[in-house]
Amino acid sequence: TLEEIEKEREQYLNNFYFTLFLIIGWIVAGVWVYKNFEHINVWVFIGYLILLFLGLKTLHTIPEKFCNEFEYEILKPMFEKNGIVYKPDSSLSEADVQISEIVSEYDEINGRNYINTGLFEMSYFVITKEEEYTETDSDGNETVQTRDVTVFTGWLVKHKFYKYAEHKITVTDNSFHLSDVLPIFHDNTRVKMDSPEFEKYFDVYSEDQIGSRVVLTHNFMDDLVEIREKFGVDKFVFIGEY
Repeated sequence: TLEEIEKEREQYLNNFYFTLFLIIGWIVAGVWVYKNFEHINVWVFIGYLILLFLGLKTLHTIPEKFCNEFEYEILKPMFEKNGIVYKPDSSLSEADVQISEIVSEYDEINGRNYINTGLFEMSYFVITKEEEYTETDSDGNETVQTRDVTVFTGWLVKHKFYKYAEHKITVTDNSFHLSDVLPIFHDNTRVKMDSPEFEKYFDVYSEDQIGSRVVLTHNFMDDLVEIREKFGVDKFVFIGEY
């Protein structure tokens, strides 16, 4: 219940403030240790550092743990009441990410907050890629280092579709096409649609020209334009019943 959650929240906050108070005490003790270092046993000093580290770690963990558990306890009964599956530590699969083509290259995928309504599934993803860069020291020596760069953060939604797409249909953000100026560069996978409003926002690609037009009816294209204008979604992939 909300009352139980509130009591748990108060307990977490009490633990948080208590730990904060101890850390302040440890800092004051640290100043004293520093001023009297010559007269302090080395093991006493090491013990002090260990206690300070544990206090700082607890100070960081308590609010984070509370936020995660509070979110889960609030959302879980709401979802269950409406027949929705919610798993905060799970996500859609890596295969779903690959099919969606939201990124072309990546090294690590971190997903969470799996939601399944029966009609659609969704998860939040943070996708990173390792990148090399050159670092120059004060003597002018260069060394190659690596770092993780975030290439995508956001929600991936897998929605059941009312039509079956035998071949993959990719609806992506509109871009310049050389073939519009020079037909000799025609792309056989690009599907031209007969909706100027739709093509102002999107490009369509598929191996099946006719099947794409069967799936992307005028009404459906209008719906995708509305989703784009309201939510900023700029990519859709249709394959099979999704």
